[in-house]
Amino acid sequence: MIMLLGAFFSAAIYADTQDSVTTRTTLPRCYPVLVILAFASSVVWMDLVAGELVALMEAVGIALGISTAILGLTVLALGNSVGDLVADLAVARAGQAKMAVATCFGSPLLNDILGLGIALLVATAGSYPEPFRGGKITNGLYVAWSFLVASLLMSLAVFHSRGYTSSRAYTYALFALYATFVVVSILGEVGVFIF
Repeated sequence: MIMLLGAFFSAAIYADTQDSVTTRTTLPRCYPVLVILAFASSVVWMDLVAGELVALMEAVGIALGISTAILGLTVLALGNSVGDLVADLAVARAGQAKMAVATCFGSPLLNDILGLGIALLVATAGSYPEPFRGGKITNGLYVAWSFLVASLLMSLAVFHSRGYTSSRAYTYALFALYATFVVVSILGEVGVFIF
């Protein structure tokens, strides 16, 4: 049924589009709708692929006896950040250093605002009229928030004191802070010490 509908609408769009060598190409009247549908379709496909990859990583973690928290701190976090890394490197190599620094903070912030905002909206709407009861806030979350606040305050102090420029040493300091966070979090998850 869906294939027949798709074939019908494709034929209608093809008939509505004029394309010849002598005249200018005329876009179909439903072009804005097609763009919106293409965007929605890409979002749905990315969500499906991301969901399958996360489920696959969880299955591998269960098979190997690795907790989902450790997978989230390592493999899934790195996989989630690869796109931002490539985009930030491309901007920096294009000579737009200030723009690259802005995207380092802006892109994850936008993801968090939209991701958490939409997820919480859906969750609270689903539990309405009862209040939404979130999961338990663990000590690991407090550790993560502490490292996040330390990173943001350190960045604020360094960029403000250096006239909003950065240095290679500060880059290494951020990598060291992140590595410390990962090690502390993993050691806490495996029970080496209690937070």
